[in-house]
Amino acid sequence: MNPKLPYILLVGAAVIIFILSCVLLSRGRRSPSCESQPQVVEKTGSVTQSLVFADLTPQELEQVVQYLQGNLGVQLVDASRAKPSDNCIASVDLQVPPKAEVLRFLDGGGARPPREALAVLYFGNQPDPNVTEYVVGPLPAPAYHRDVTVHKYGGKVPYHRRPMLGSEYKQVRMFLETVAFAAAPTFLQEVFEYDSTNVVFQTTAPHGFQSGDRKSWFILFQN
Repeated sequence: MNPKLPYILLVGAAVIIFILSCVLLSRGRRSPSCESQPQVVEKTGSVTQSLVFADLTPQELEQVVQYLQGNLGVQLVDASRAKPSDNCIASVDLQVPPKAEVLRFLDGGGARPPREALAVLYFGNQPDPNVTEYVVGPLPAPAYHRDVTVHKYGGKVPYHRRPMLGSEYKQVRMFLETVAFAAAPTFLQEVFEYDSTNVVFQTTAPHGFQSGDRKSWFILFQN
């Protein structure tokens, strides 16, 4: 065996390690071209351009709710205690700006799209109960709202298409506990060890087989 071979292998390994270290370190550095790009900082609650898609803040959600409560001309009940015969705000989410406006803003230096919210309302306390969607803006100080239901769905959304309210879930739970489960207490206790605290349920969709149905299967979970 050549006595110089181990030294040659050691030198080769050292060179390879040095090259790999240089490559890894160079990847961690920002390129001069990136560092030279100006950073866009806005004063409207968004730190960078990408935050045009940021979720609504708690303050923005509160502003939207207050605006709707004061500008729709109807009484709105808090959704956590609303009955099907009430009007309530079912949900509020970010209204994503149109793609063309976003691209002009991000790539073309155009104006920033107005920040808006999409509010879904259940109008149960009306002669013609329905589900209505409003775009509310501009945030964080709303000054307008527009009904986009017909534009999105081609007409009014019937009230029976709405998801269940929290109060309806409570009614179903009460029915299951006092009527359905009470019909077979021995079976439930002996087979499922039911003690009124270890079973929960989940509804399914759709609620029926034809328009207007409000029927549902309920899946029960033990423990």
